[in-house]
Amino acid sequence: MNTKSLINFFLALLPIIVGIYLLFYLESNGILTIENPHRGKLSVTTLAIGLFCSLKAYSFLNKR
Repeated sequence: MNTKSLINFFLALLPIIVGIYLLFYLESNGILTIENPHRGKLSVTTLAIGLFCSLKAYSFLNKR
């Protein structure tokens, strides 16, 4: 695996890492608590958007 493909791989992982960190930040600061009525939906949506963006980034970066 050369350096360019390794960089592309980590760039493609960046959106899902940001999504996971966003959920961690919201829960650790008490913004997203158990009492929130739509906590599960928000978590699933955040992770789904991160995964979708990672897939699109991976496809875009490996197209060339």
